[in-house]
Amino acid sequence: MSYYVDDQITRDMPSKNSGYTLSSKSNCTNGVTVEWDDEIWMAKILFSNYQKKIIQE
Repeated sequence: MSYYVDDQITRDMPSKNSGYTLSSKSNCTNGVTVEWDDEIWMAKILFSNYQKKIIQE
């Protein structure tokens, strides 16, 4: 998982007291949605709309 911090992509998650929150850049291309829980400082990845991509050979 990567994060955008000040419009720069990083794999380092900001600390809870940094003042950052999840932005609208959080997305997946397969129907999975991402939410951020500020209380427990954790991403919630919701697979209810997941659609497996079929790769044509």
